[in-house]
Amino acid sequence: PLRHCGNPSRSCLHTLSPKPHIATMPQWGDKIDGKEVVLRTLRSDSLEVDVTNFGATLSAVRVLNKSEWIDVLLGYESLDRYLQGGKPNFSSAVGRCANRIAGGTFDLDGHTYTLEKNNGPNHLHGGTKGFWQEIFEVVSYNDNSITLSLFSPDGHMGYPGNLQLYTTYEV
Repeated sequence: PLRHCGNPSRSCLHTLSPKPHIATMPQWGDKIDGKEVVLRTLRSDSLEVDVTNFGATLSAVRVLNKSEWIDVLLGYESLDRYLQGGKPNFSSAVGRCANRIAGGTFDLDGHTYTLEKNNGPNHLHGGTKGFWQEIFEVVSYNDNSITLSLFSPDGHMGYPGNLQLYTTYEV
């Protein structure tokens, strides 16, 4: 059930239409750790982007081609699909590190930090509870912009220091 580019006949969360539409939902799937997961649609005359606060993930990007909306992003149509397999970090925020940290350790200011090893002997994309698995707070939202925030405390997945992260998507 991946969305495929240029295939408007697929059954998916959004119905393709000749006019921009709003797919704003108060909740997208169940709560996770007591936090509400939402999906918001940003739109302009020729672009629609679906953003969820689960991992600050883009779940769809639709462009207007003549009179038809075409989804051009490889993503899942439901929260369950992100939670239950496949490539869970499609189009999501990864971190605190993107890519691998060999051996799951690094040195900083004379101290060696040991991270969760979730890729054989290595640390990948912030660990099993990296940013792509976190519920971001929706700080602000309007028709063409959304700002999300996440606080990552000292020691989370082995990383030192508190981190306050903000990310804004805008069309």
